[in-house]
Amino acid sequence: MGRRGKIEIYMDILESALDGKGATNLSYRASLSYVQFQKSLEKLLDRGLLKIDDKTKLYKTTEHGRKLLKYWKKMERILGA
Repeated sequence: MGRRGKIEIYMDILESALDGKGATNLSYRASLSYVQFQKSLEKLLDRGLLKIDDKTKLYKTTEHGRKLLKYWKKMERILGA
């Protein structure tokens, strides 16, 4: 697989956070540098696609993020990606 674009990175983070993950775990799963990960995390949080639980400090994909991920996967199937 070649270089990932921003959208693929966002989708990887959203998929990893479906059941709640800490920031370190998410950054490792996304294979990003700290700076790249922070920028991506900020974008997903600002757009309401990801949320953080104040008690547990775990990041979790929101319902809006789940819908987007579902449509992304459907698009990949249709396009054969």
